[in-house]
Amino acid sequence: MNIKFSNAILFISFGALIFIYFFTLPFTTKHNRYTLYFVNMRTGQVGTEIRFLPKKTFKAREVELVEELMLGPMNHDYYDFMKKNTSYHSCFVDNHTLYVSFPKSLLPDVQERMPFEQFYALFEKNIFANCPNIKEVCLFLDGIQVYEHTH
Repeated sequence: MNIKFSNAILFISFGALIFIYFFTLPFTTKHNRYTLYFVNMRTGQVGTEIRFLPKKTFKAREVELVEELMLGPMNHDYYDFMKKNTSYHSCFVDNHTLYVSFPKSLLPDVQERMPFEQFYALFEKNIFANCPNIKEVCLFLDGIQVYEHTH
């Protein structure tokens, strides 16, 4: 074998390995990236936080996002969406619609921090920004739908 031919085979093999690596990289990520929006309590402006969460095959991405929003911001300058011990009654996706049901006690809790309309708009913004497959968010308080609004 001559040197030029073996160098060409080596170059093509190395190029193929690099191509395969970069082609499969998006499929091998071990985390989901979320951009979360919270209201800054000092300025009243909406700020962002980036979160990287491990991929969980047993939980829908949208449910994972709602749970992350319930945990609140890491930055202490941002308002929490709700009290830390709040949990949802149900949270699921059906036909490009996210359904979330919270206890009725969420309403006065949220209104201590911001108007409920602002909370709902920010909640929707978080969902639509991170879950492009979601076209509508239906929020319920003790089984009663709060708003009927499509994106």
